[in-house]
Amino acid sequence: MTDTQLMLLDNIAYFSNISQRYTEKNRQYTIADLVQDYKNGNLNNTLAQVSGDDFDRIISYIEADEELMNLTFTSVSPNDDGTTGFCLQDSYNNLYVIFAGDYAYSKSWVDNFIGGVEESTDEQEAALKYYMSCIDSAEIVGNIYVSGHSKGGNLAQYVTLMANGKYAVDYCLSYDGQGFSNSFMKKYAAEIEQNGSKITSISANYDYVHCVLRGLLFSGCWSSVG
Repeated sequence: MTDTQLMLLDNIAYFSNISQRYTEKNRQYTIADLVQDYKNGNLNNTLAQVSGDDFDRIISYIEADEELMNLTFTSVSPNDDGTTGFCLQDSYNNLYVIFAGDYAYSKSWVDNFIGGVEESTDEQEAALKYYMSCIDSAEIVGNIYVSGHSKGGNLAQYVTLMANGKYAVDYCLSYDGQGFSNSFMKKYAAEIEQNGSKITSISANYDYVHCVLRGLLFSGCWSSVG
């Protein structure tokens, strides 16, 4: 899957009631179903910075992509005021775990500040636990991709660095995700050395999140500014 496709999935992670729609569809829910829900007005967009016209365009790009439309949701984390995520699977059993950024000025913002001084945070650890549950629940696992925007990008990076063995991530795309504390970089230097090269970090011009805290550039991960 391309970086562009992963970024499109990052955008739809901001629909706050995907978990509800997934449950109502008896867990038989696809990206095609999500697109139809959007057209029917059944999804709540919490990303106020993106206009309705822009979201219409995002959905149109997804609708034109057969590979994305055929993805099936295998898990959606509950929306508990903080950052949420979901897992998708394709016909080749590849898994895509996507983390959303902050929905609002919620407990996630407190978690962000903690991440500036501590080795890890509650939401980072919860993201890793959720990610591992997605892998455990899959009968067959192909390649594993993780991605996220803003705080979701930080969570995707954290998962990629910390997951090993059968949970090892094959590729991570972080879109404007913030960095880590000095204590994290020191404690997990070996994990960064081992898994950092799996991470691509895309940082938009004038974005104020990706430049926060210590980034992973020195570890060998790829970065681009657009």
